[in-house]
Amino acid sequence: MRTLHLVSFDVPYPPDYGGIVAVLDLIKLLRQKGIKIILHVFVYNNKTIHSDLEDLCLKIYTYPRSTGFLQNFSTLPYIVKSRKHPELLTNLSKDSYPVLFEGVHTCYCLAELYKLKQNIFVRAHNVEWRYYHYLSKHESSIWRKLYFLVESYKLKKFEQNIFQFCRMIFCFTENDAKFFKAIYSNVWVYNPAFALLKSESQVGQGTGVLFHGNLSVNDASESVKLIVLALANTPEIKITIAGKNPNKELIDFLKKIDQVTLIINPSDLELLKLIRNAHVNVCYTMNSEGFKMRLLPLLQFGKFILCNDNFCTDDGLAPTLSIENDLQKWPNIIQLLLKKEYSETDLKIRQQIISKFNHHNNPDSMIMTIFKLD
Repeated sequence: MRTLHLVSFDVPYPPDYGGIVAVLDLIKLLRQKGIKIILHVFVYNNKTIHSDLEDLCLKIYTYPRSTGFLQNFSTLPYIVKSRKHPELLTNLSKDSYPVLFEGVHTCYCLAELYKLKQNIFVRAHNVEWRYYHYLSKHESSIWRKLYFLVESYKLKKFEQNIFQFCRMIFCFTENDAKFFKAIYSNVWVYNPAFALLKSESQVGQGTGVLFHGNLSVNDASESVKLIVLALANTPEIKITIAGKNPNKELIDFLKKIDQVTLIINPSDLELLKLIRNAHVNVCYTMNSEGFKMRLLPLLQFGKFILCNDNFCTDDGLAPTLSIENDLQKWPNIIQLLLKKEYSETDLKIRQQIISKFNHHNNPDSMIMTIFKLD
């Protein structure tokens, strides 16, 4: 049976944010295809290894992440330096199995590993340095803005130094692949998130409008404010905001608005129920980088989806979405959607689109690429 080393930037269980959802989904896919996984994870924020994760993996190695202010005093990006651990290189070089690094975060030892084995692959969740540059532009705190700018510069240099040593860079989106292909020849678009996706949306009439996301992230919290302000003149539109760890400023802002219901840190089951029951799920982002994992549960369980162009990272998804960049037009669109029943035709279109993506992102192709080159 084929075996793969997979290096994750965080413990992929519970899957409570987009990047780690992608890691867990890939582990499940590979397990279904008969691939044995030797998982290497960086542990922080008091996370532990869940028994469900142990059942999916042949072996799990854990490494403490060295966080703290002093980790910034390095030419390495903070997200890389804090995941520097000597035992990772030792454990990855014990055998000839291929290695898949999840994100640039985990790639500290990639160049050294290349001297010992060449069957090395990276899954780039986005163009990380561009993402950090985006964060710097939309950060109000001068110190955090400076951190993101410096981190962006370091990440750009680090990526240029280490990506030349991997056999293949797997990208989530065509835009990311286009960027990397201008620099490297070994780039392939592959988003296995769709391979597990099945449309289970319920036809009929739902209730109200829902926005969900990680509210501790600047982009999500600012997007919420923009959406709520755009709906201010239509108080009859009730919107539920659900997400992780909103800051006090956002909580205070939303508490003043009668048409808003705020649900802080909903459980997975509670969030799934909210997505299923909402008639319109709204998504907005100012960030065009990377694939938006938040879209997956909406495609699988939600009814109507209203978003902007930045949230739709593949034109093939457009027929099952309502896309509008001008938030001032959202109230009219939402009112029209609330009056419209989610029909069998809508569901059929959704199923056809997901089926197309399932075929295009067949996990067999990724497996063949990794082990054929092995």
